[in-house]
Amino acid sequence: FDLLVELCRDCPANLGSLVRLSLQQHPVSLPGTERLSWSYSPALLEKTPCGYVGLKNLGATCYMNSLLQQLFMIRMFRYGVLSVRTFNGPPQDETERQEIEMFKQLQIMYAYLQESEKKYYDARPFCASYRDFDNQPMNTSLQMDVDEFLNIFFEKLATGLKQTSQANILKHFFGGTSTNVVIGKSNGCSHKSEKEESFLCLQAVVMNKKNLQESLELFVKAEMLDGPNQYRCDKCDKLVDAIKRTEVNELPNNLIICLKRFQFDLDSMRKIKVTDHFEFPEVLDLSPYTKAGLQRQEDLEAGRDPSMEFPHPPSYYEYKLAGVLVHAGTADSGHYYSFIKERDTDEEKWYHFNDMQVEPFNPQDIQRTCFGGTEVLSQWDPVQQKHISVAVPKPYSAYLLLYERIQQEPVPEECVIPIPQDSPCLRTFKPSPKVPHPRSESGVVHAEMYARVWEENQRFLRDKATFDVDHFQFMQALVQTARDRHQQSPSAETSVQAQTALQVGLRFVMETLVHAKERSALQAWISLLKELCTACPAGALWFLETLGDPQCRWLHSL
Repeated sequence: FDLLVELCRDCPANLGSLVRLSLQQHPVSLPGTERLSWSYSPALLEKTPCGYVGLKNLGATCYMNSLLQQLFMIRMFRYGVLSVRTFNGPPQDETERQEIEMFKQLQIMYAYLQESEKKYYDARPFCASYRDFDNQPMNTSLQMDVDEFLNIFFEKLATGLKQTSQANILKHFFGGTSTNVVIGKSNGCSHKSEKEESFLCLQAVVMNKKNLQESLELFVKAEMLDGPNQYRCDKCDKLVDAIKRTEVNELPNNLIICLKRFQFDLDSMRKIKVTDHFEFPEVLDLSPYTKAGLQRQEDLEAGRDPSMEFPHPPSYYEYKLAGVLVHAGTADSGHYYSFIKERDTDEEKWYHFNDMQVEPFNPQDIQRTCFGGTEVLSQWDPVQQKHISVAVPKPYSAYLLLYERIQQEPVPEECVIPIPQDSPCLRTFKPSPKVPHPRSESGVVHAEMYARVWEENQRFLRDKATFDVDHFQFMQALVQTARDRHQQSPSAETSVQAQTALQVGLRFVMETLVHAKERSALQAWISLLKELCTACPAGALWFLETLGDPQCRWLHSL
């Protein structure tokens, strides 16, 4: 900018060209296009250096933000959502129509999170498309349990995907199966009953458990059904003693585990938060909790050789921690945020997603920030009249865990439709100078969505340059140069340049400076423009005519 100003000082041609170009860069806004934001500073709204976009908290939507960011960071799941192009026929009913609309808004949200240059995305359209059990839009001022939201969201997402060729996305990425087994153990009954159930999220008990392994052992622990709890065998048609247990069968690429931090206390008759210290490993082996693993353990305890082989290689059961969703607060109120590992990279990079804020996170802090338990704080003791150290329950602890299989199973083609580089989706961008050609991962975004995001990016990046302090100083120096030249050597040429500079200055002040957060130069600008109006009556007349024009909204906006 300084170089441009220097090139204009002793060169009338350069000054004239630069003033005319600046006039083009600062047009008078037409009705409906005027800037509505005040104390505006685009530099505060640009994407964080880590490269990820946050989600705006609309009141009490941190539970939604933290979960949707966890799912977004599963790259192939994100691609699967974005690559859905068509629906097989019209919706069957109003409920299905609403859930298809919610899915489309999820696509738009993920397109912005992937492509936007802004700090955050405002998810109001998604919240408006989401419907609760009473068919009402999401109440953004009412916080939900994130586990409850996860179940409802997955149910609605499955309905929205039902009419597409990618209906099995959720099942592939998160779906597993378990079997409830009941074996007769008395009265001549040894019949075995098995009932398979599917799951998208496993529940793990926290209370009175030291770690996740103990909780999973409880999940598959055999329970004796006897006395008043005897099991009715359909084959024997009578009540018998039996053993009941759960076995894990098929496992997903991405395992979600909900830690049961909230439960109802029968003594106080209210919901409480379990703040117990509860550990979970970085690497998790799930083979001991499967049918083959349980059988092999029984054989080992009985001194027998293993009678059952695992149906999958060891790598199938090995998982690594990839995300932790944390709840901070009490059972009645609190805040959700996420720690998420960047997948598919050589480096172990973790990030802290807290609504609009996204920043690097050190995974060495997981134990301190996620395991719960107690922490020592300094509190004032009125009896001793001094600060004392007190152990108090930590208000923050992990609530959802996301593990990913170390060696991922191949993604079925029907889950993520590849977009070839010569597809119409990509070709539509080539003639446009305003929108950059998509990167390889951008190819999964709808052409219309991609263009929409990048048109908004262009406006934002232009605002960022326009509202930059260096640009403010350049504009002031440019107008001052035109004023000084006209005052020192008045002529027809300098008068035209001064008039054009006055128009540039007035447009800049009324369209940009008054809306900016940094307005310290406003008084200097007013003095400068008053001098130009005095020295250039034609420019002052233009200003009055512009203010009187019904198409000009300057006075209305002020």
